Amino acid sequence: MLAIIFPGGIGVREAVLTGFMIMLGITEEQAGTISIISRLWFTLGEAAIFLSAFVVGKSIKL
Repeated sequence: MLAIIFPGGIGVREAVLTGFMIMLGITEEQAGTISIISRLWFTLGEAAIFLSAFVVGKSIKL
């Protein structure tokens, strides 16, 4: 429920993902790095999808 107050779940998702990876035996440094890279990867993917839709939308004449 606390995740509602954070825009985009920034920090919450990373903390949960890091915690689960630490429970699985991954070091804190590795888990933190993986969770941050995961956030960047998903953000870049969402940006690419948005830009693609924007370009296609601009090329369609309504």
